[in-house]
Amino acid sequence: MPSAICFIEKANNIRQIDREAHRYESGNWVVAEEKAASLVGRRIYFLETQAGESFYGGTIESFRVLPDNHPTAPKRVVFTFIADQAGRGFRPGPDGWSTEQKTLP
Repeated sequence: MPSAICFIEKANNIRQIDREAHRYESGNWVVAEEKAASLVGRRIYFLETQAGESFYGGTIESFRVLPDNHPTAPKRVVFTFIADQAGRGFRPGPDGWSTEQKTLP
């Protein structure tokens, strides 16, 4: 089971949904539903470059799959996460990236 997932975030798809709880959504990721389910309770990190450090992140609380008829991102995954300070400054390393994402064991 993976311990974390990292994404290269260039489209500014992170949005706050509950300020008091520090709950955010980040979406439109190509991730298999089974993999997304295995990441609930695990870490999520967002970086600008593969060799850089995370500028945001937290613990994945849940996910949802966008419907087939979604106009811009059918069947893509949206993660809901609780942001925290540990989400900043994480360096997953430059190796092992695939399609602008990296899963950590």
